[in-house]
Amino acid sequence: MPTLTIGQTAIPYEIRRSPKVRRQRIVVTPQGMEVVAPVGADNQDIEVFVHRRRRWIYEQREKMREQLASSPWPEHFVSGAKIPYRGRRMRLKVRTVSGDSIITYYHNGFIV
Repeated sequence: MPTLTIGQTAIPYEIRRSPKVRRQRIVVTPQGMEVVAPVGADNQDIEVFVHRRRRWIYEQREKMREQLASSPWPEHFVSGAKIPYRGRRMRLKVRTVSGDSIITYYHNGFIV
C-alpha cells in the first residue's frame, strides 16, 4: 500500500482504478484515504498527483479529526441514545428480533 509522508505523519492510501473516471480524484474519509484513477493511469503519475495535493489532504484529515472529536456520539447504542444524522441529533430505538440480519430504518428516529 502506498504511503504519503507529510513531516512526521505517514498517511497510507489505496489506489482504485475505475473505467468510469477520466481524471484522478482523492477521497478522504475517517477510515483512510483512497485515490480513484482511470484504468490507464501510471502509478508514478498518481504519486505525483497525491504529492501535489498533500496540503489539502492534511487539512481534510485534520478537519475530520476535529469533527469526530466534537461529535457527540453516544457511549453505547441503546434505546433513547441520540446520534447525529444530517445535522440533527436523532433518537435511537433498539429492538430485538429473530434472525441474523440487522435492519435499520428511520421513522421519527432510528429503529435498529
